[in-house]
Parts: sequence; structure tokens; C-alpha cells
Amino acid sequence: MLLRKYGPTYAVTMILYFAFMIVCGMMGVKVNQLPEIVQSVAYTLPMTYISTDFVEFWEKGNYNFGPLFLSTIFLGIVSLVILFFRIKRSNKIKK
Repeated sequence: MLLRKYGPTYAVTMILYFAFMIVCGMMGVKVNQLPEIVQSVAYTLPMTYISTDFVEFWEKGNYNFGPLFLSTIFLGIVSLVILFFRIKRSNKIKK
């Protein structure tokens, strides 16, 4: 919906995908090795908790899922706001 063409939309999607993976510590650099500003951004994304904390969950079986749920809700709200504004913009263009 953002770019209306498959190629540019796919490019933006892949850029976001790999940026999220790098920031969340899934591409070789751990989250605690990143600058503090990037760490604060990383902890708003649910993938950070999956890549760092789930090893402890599998080994010990005890885990606080609160931060994971909150970050998932935050990412969902951001996505819905972007979708809402895009739909409103699309309706204005059609009229």
C-alpha cells in the first residue's frame, strides 16, 4: 500500500527486515554491543527478546513474557497507525 508497486515495496521490506535483524542482535552483533541509542530502539522490538532471552527460557524454563508482549503490542500499534494513515491518503487520492 505504501509504494503501489511490487519491486520498490519488496526493496523497502527487505531493508526493514535486515535492519531489524541487525538491530535485534540476529546478525552477529549482540544488542549489548550496540550504542545505547540503538539499544533503546532494539528493546522496543519483540525480535530482540526472542534472540536474547529465549535461550535462557529453553534452558531454565522460567521467563518473564511481559517485555515481549509489550514490545509486540507497541510494534502492532505503530504498524496500524501507518496503515491507517496510508488508507486515509489512498481514499483522498481516489476522490
